[in-house]
Amino acid sequence: AIGDVAGHDIEAAATMGQLRNLVRGNAFDRTDPVDALMTRLDATISGLRIRTAATAILARLGPKTDGGLPVRWCNAGHPPPLLAGADGTVRVLDGRREPLLGLTRPVRRTSQETALAPGDTLLLYTDGLVERRDRPIDEGIAELLDELAGASKLPLAEICDLLLATAHREDDIALLAVRAR
Repeated sequence: AIGDVAGHDIEAAATMGQLRNLVRGNAFDRTDPVDALMTRLDATISGLRIRTAATAILARLGPKTDGGLPVRWCNAGHPPPLLAGADGTVRVLDGRREPLLGLTRPVRRTSQETALAPGDTLLLYTDGLVERRDRPIDEGIAELLDELAGASKLPLAEICDLLLATAHREDDIALLAVRAR
């Protein structure tokens, strides 16, 4: 899971901690699909009257099959995941745009699925990596795709270090990178 709460103060940090614990509690021992878990998270936020606007991606990997390592994700208003193929291709794993968490009454969420081949890298990130005041976020994502394409064969820690070193830091940044074996 990766997410981002609106705001930059202590209240936003506390809310992010609450949401993190709700995600962990709701998903810990459940095998529900990620879209059902995100729907449940949205309902919990509403039911507990947590005043927030947050983006999040919930993803679940595996188990590995002959077709690769399946990954299914649900996106609540968060920047889309990226897939850097072992062959050097990089693409956005875009899907239906869904509302942020906490903004509307709970909605039924949907999910997407793809399979990672050996050597493929899945990258989840917060908007601080791609967003700047002087350009649209889509330009930042396009730039990130270019940077990732040139680094896709590096070890994961080096990829993250490179992306952080080239980021224009106007906001907090979180990265989550996973490589299929």
